[in-house]
Parts: sequence; C-alpha cells; structure tokens
Amino acid sequence: MAVFYRIAIQSSIYGCRSMSMFPQHYGDPLKKKDMEDLNKSELTKFYHIPIKAALNNHSDTVFSDEIKLKMINYIIDFDCSISLERKQELINDLKLCTKNGLEVALEDLALTFTYLPSSSIYGYTQAELLPNGSSINVTINNLEAYCELLLNFILQDGIAKQMKAFSDGFNEVFPLKKLTAFSAAEARLMICGEQYPHWNREDIISYTEPKLGYSKDSPGFLRFVNVLLGMSGNERKAFLQFTTGCSSLPPGGLSNLHPRLTVVRKVDAGVGSYPSVNTCVHYLKLPDYPTEKIMKERLLTATKEKGFHLN
Repeated sequence: MAVFYRIAIQSSIYGCRSMSMFPQHYGDPLKKKDMEDLNKSELTKFYHIPIKAALNNHSDTVFSDEIKLKMINYIIDFDCSISLERKQELINDLKLCTKNGLEVALEDLALTFTYLPSSSIYGYTQAELLPNGSSINVTINNLEAYCELLLNFILQDGIAKQMKAFSDGFNEVFPLKKLTAFSAAEARLMICGEQYPHWNREDIISYTEPKLGYSKDSPGFLRFVNVLLGMSGNERKAFLQFTTGCSSLPPGGLSNLHPRLTVVRKVDAGVGSYPSVNTCVHYLKLPDYPTEKIMKERLLTATKEKGFHLN
C-alpha cells in the first residue's frame, strides 16, 4: 500500500506545512535530498508546467509512468503557488490505475483501519489497527498512518506470539544469549549457509567428483566446470536446488558440502536429453553434450523441472 498513494501534502521546501504527521526536523533532510535529486533530473524542465490531476477516458492515467508520477508528486508537495484548497482538490482527484487499466479512487476501495487475514487458518476474520478501527475509513489524508499501522501489524504485532514461540523453541536447542558473540551476518551464515553461492575453478575441480565416464581431465567435465563458472547468482541457486535439494551452500562453500557433488556420464543420452539427479546423495547424471551452450541450456531447463521426473 505504500506505493499506492504516497502523494500527500506533508511539507514544502518553502516552509509551508500542512498534513505531516512528523516533526519538521524529521522531514527537512528528506525534502533537501528530494530537491537535490529533482534538480539533477530531467524533471526540472517540466516543473513550471501546470498539471491536471485527472485525464479524460481516451488518454492514460496520471499514474501511467514514473516521470508523470514524479512531476505530480513534486508539484503538489512543493509548489507553494498552489493554494491549500487547490492542493486538496488535486489530491482528491488522483486515481490508482490497476493492472486491468481501471482508474479507482481510494475511497472506492472501502478500506478501513483493519487487517483482513488471507486465510481462515488464522482464526479471526479481521484485526483492528486502531481502537474502533473498523469504523474509520481510509482516506488520502490518513493513508500514511494506515500504511504504517498495517505494516507494523503484519511484521511485528500480528506475529508477536509466533515469534516468541520460535524464540523459546530455539532457545531450548541453543541459548540465544550465546549468539551475541557473533554478528548478524555471521549468525545467518552459520544457520542458513551461503545465500549467494560462489565458487571458482579450483573449488569445482577440487570438491566435485567426476566418475563413470568422466574424469577431471575429460572434455565433458571441463565443459561442465566452465558452465558452472558462467552461471549468474540465481542460476547457481537453481543448480544447487536441483542437485542437492538446497539453494544455498554450507559455511565454507563446496568444500563443506557432504556428500560431495558427484558427476557421472549419462549413458544412452543424446543432445536432446536432459540431466537427471539423485538429490539425496548429490549425484548428477550429465549427458556428454558437445558444446557448453547446449549443456547450459539443458542444465538450466532441468533446474526448472518440478517433481521427480528427472530423478
């Protein structure tokens, strides 16, 4: 919802303040940065042009592209030549353009200060974000407060019991106070492994075991090494998910992956065949493709396969 209607009259660079819910010293650095960014951009040449808040049905919406959105945002927020009444009119006329191309006013969504869970499994039909929140309509003037309360409920208050239960359970296995010896990045690495796997040629050759038709010097295996080196971060995660059942590596990378990744030559497999795996033992059956391009294409296609068809 934060993207939904961030256009509001909070403050202007000339000292005019209207609807901001924060003290001025909070907003001034943001205003200064916004204006610095504005003066460096192509928006500057449009700044003097009057803008209509709503377009006719034969044209596009005011939210049709980023440039137009920024133009309206800056003009309404910072142009003190527009009266407060006119600013309010412009804001009230703003529309949200949906994916279906429909223009919808905020009030037409009939939002209130409540959170509606996505499933009945939560055990309640709605949660009020404020006392008597179900009777408070969301408008352009209180939208920012609604967004903040909604996010706070989703990410904090609404899951407080679940987070406490997780913390208590984790504490029984490993005292949380002992984790204070590690930074957040170190703790994440120990618990979750490397989320952005990386390797080099030496790692692959040293900690991957070619067998049954492949050796460390065979052309097919060396093509495989080059394919792995040329993968992007997301492709590496997909490859690991396909071959090991986990998209990340343990701390230390391939050297600490057990069992080792084993690559064998898939017999009776032509150029049109795809690799297959035994995920539990990290066992990749790879046809001896004639080129790295074909090998990478077949390998990445196989990583998108769901289920056990290529096991």
